[in-house]
Amino acid sequence: MGQLADRERVFLQCLPGLEPVLEADARRLGPVLPVTGGVELEGPTGLHAEAALVLRVAERVLLRLFELPVRRWSEVEAALRSARLDGVAGPGAAVALETSVRIPAAPAPRRLTELLGRWWGRPVRPARGEERGAEMPRLLLRVGEGRASLSADVAGEPLHRRGWRQETS
Repeated sequence: MGQLADRERVFLQCLPGLEPVLEADARRLGPVLPVTGGVELEGPTGLHAEAALVLRVAERVLLRLFELPVRRWSEVEAALRSARLDGVAGPGAAVALETSVRIPAAPAPRRLTELLGRWWGRPVRPARGEERGAEMPRLLLRVGEGRASLSADVAGEPLHRRGWRQETS
């Protein structure tokens, strides 16, 4: 499940222990599903932008591009080949990729970024901590425990670092 025609799925990440507070904060945007490390929302296109603007407890806002159950690398590869990045990055624009891949037969991280660059027709660079908040869109690929997801970090800079938040928790 990921981005649908006029719907999108968003994962809101928070600090450990603040999940119930984030859940209460996010309810004003729609029904929430509590998950480890935050909450998930599903709603109309643009929900990710609204969440980044109005939520006070979320650290990161991740737009799910796809999420699916997997057993083999070939299933992940098929999903990655068909992943649409149109709403995240302009045609041919570079993207930064952060990976956590734990599945047999997966390529090494450097090889994976090369493959994705070819499949997506754009430069793909490994994400580094200092690139957070940079102009390059940041993608997160997580594969393990029978699930694969590709998400876009749509808020960029962690939300607690934004100017309107003078103090952090």
